[in-house]
Amino acid sequence: ASHAAATRDLAAAHGEALAARDAAHDDAMAAANKAHSDAMAAAEAVAERARLAAVAAADELRDQQMGDVARLRNAHDDAMASAERARLAAVEAADELRDQHAADVARLQEAHAASIATSESTALEKDQTARALLASTSAEHEAAVAEALAAAERVKAAAETAHRQA
Repeated sequence: ASHAAATRDLAAAHGEALAARDAAHDDAMAAANKAHSDAMAAAEAVAERARLAAVAAADELRDQQMGDVARLRNAHDDAMASAERARLAAVEAADELRDQHAADVARLQEAHAASIATSESTALEKDQTARALLASTSAEHEAAVAEALAAAERVKAAAETAHRQA
């Protein structure tokens, strides 16, 4: 009888120990699940903040790049307009020199023709003078035309350089 009572007591103690172990296990699982859930929520919050920061940084970079593109486009347009104004000024200067040269040549030819109409010795003297003046004016004109053409080439080269840099 004492053996049966001891077995019952042992079985009861074993049942209580199992129940206590199961309760402790359940409590530990509940605490682990809560800790896991809290950690996941914190990780998701950190990931969302990181995603929002990355999106904001990308938006800021895009806005900065768009501003850079607009500034470059404006600089290019300004350079092209400046180059075109310079080209037109060079063309106008060359046209003026050409017109001046034509007027000079016509004036000198008239002067030459008038000098031929006078006496033979005076005509010869005036002819020599007119030829010298024509040669001098022609040389000056050719030098001026060459300088205008060189200026136009420099303007064109500067415009092309500005265009490539823009």
